[in-house]
Amino acid sequence: MRSRTEMLLKYQPKGLWSGTFHHIGNRMLRMYAGEIGFTPEFGILDQDDSRDLIKTCIKKVRGKEKASDFPKAAVLQSIISLKANTGISIPDIVDRRFPYFSRVIEEIKTVARIYLEKKTSSGNMDYDDLLTNWKRLLETVPSARERFTSQFKYIMVDEYQDTNTIQADIVDILGSAHRNVLVVGDDAQSIYSFRGARVENILTFPEKFKSARVFRLETNYRSTPDILNLANDSLSRNTAQFKKELKAVNPPLEPPALVEVEDLYSQASFVAQRVLELMSEDALAGDIAVLFRAHYQSAELEMELAK
Repeated sequence: MRSRTEMLLKYQPKGLWSGTFHHIGNRMLRMYAGEIGFTPEFGILDQDDSRDLIKTCIKKVRGKEKASDFPKAAVLQSIISLKANTGISIPDIVDRRFPYFSRVIEEIKTVARIYLEKKTSSGNMDYDDLLTNWKRLLETVPSARERFTSQFKYIMVDEYQDTNTIQADIVDILGSAHRNVLVVGDDAQSIYSFRGARVENILTFPEKFKSARVFRLETNYRSTPDILNLANDSLSRNTAQFKKELKAVNPPLEPPALVEVEDLYSQASFVAQRVLELMSEDALAGDIAVLFRAHYQSAELEMELAK
């Protein structure tokens, strides 16, 4: 990101901060760690460290008892993370997303409390703490707030549709002095609500920043008109959105096809059969690609292609 900026500007800008929310939060927190009860050398728990610590907390609450009515460490990790990133209480999160654990809500709350105590007493933060403590720093330490809101005259955020409540609040605080905030994103590409992301952040941005101007980037350089026509027709049914009409630069090709199959194995069989048909029509195997959303979805197709 920095090298691309330098290439466009044709010089190396001084004082530019760039990075993920967690990276920038970590940088600010180390500068003011003492103001919120930490040392500048605080440790950061990665996902595995965090899960191991939660397992320890579960044993403290439930002993060695293993029961199907109590969430595993990975699930508890998700619940605790959602609470941190959305501000929603643990009972509400369990009620909405994990209702089958409703009978053990009090124990879940106890595990979450012990987990927080152990992190704090050992001088560690997890990834979520980098955001929650960053926000707390800006809200409760006037010197930090004044420094950073004054320092950053321009703030730019990419993939804004994937920000959660606490990230949007941090951007609002940092941009409160100069009100020069540029966000880039696509409300139609918001898919991370299960991680606490809120598409409302981008949809309500013009209401929050009354003088905001909206620039629609509607020219598409990758897809064909056939695919974009389908996309436009699908998007037109969104009840809340920034209206857009995607336009193609590429010439028309074959229209996309929707194929209904019974299961993953039928899907893999269809794709493999279509590959064979294309090759029988003189297409080269190296010119054929199969796209899927996540790596685990390739298993059935790999087996079918091997056959």
